[in-house]
Amino acid sequence: MNGPRRPLPSANEAVSLTVTEAAELLRAPVSAVRTLVRAKKIPSRRLGQEYRIHREALLAWLREGDRA
Repeated sequence: MNGPRRPLPSANEAVSLTVTEAAELLRAPVSAVRTLVRAKKIPSRRLGQEYRIHREALLAWLREGDRA
């Protein structure tokens, strides 16, 4: 990622994240998150040509680890 980092989203911010927002939350490359989403390792929903990731589901996935 280039440029200054944005602060992590607070609990009252967006419930649905884009792949880019999820990558920022995880502090991971967007390409890595996109790969995990496409492989169905990270829970997500497809909305047209984009994916949306439920913030709480992402945090639960992170806490539990990748058990798939």
